[in-house]
Amino acid sequence: MKLREFLCSHTRCLELCVIRDSGWVVDTAFIDYEDLFHVNPDLANKEVIKDEYGTIKIASNDKDTLKLNDPPTVEVPCHYIDV
Repeated sequence: MKLREFLCSHTRCLELCVIRDSGWVVDTAFIDYEDLFHVNPDLANKEVIKDEYGTIKIASNDKDTLKLNDPPTVEVPCHYIDV
């Protein structure tokens, strides 16, 4: 199944989808309430190899501990999709 079709039919609203190619994160798509999202046209027609749910570490906006080189992080739930 192609990535665009997968995102339309196998995701729920408010999902953060992290797209990986050869293990590297290459794009993300946030599925909004109207099932609208943007995905890189170079990836849209690639075949989905597998998917799994997990978390991704992102920088926190905790102003008390904000550091430039070593920012605090939080784990955010996401849907990994490998193409």
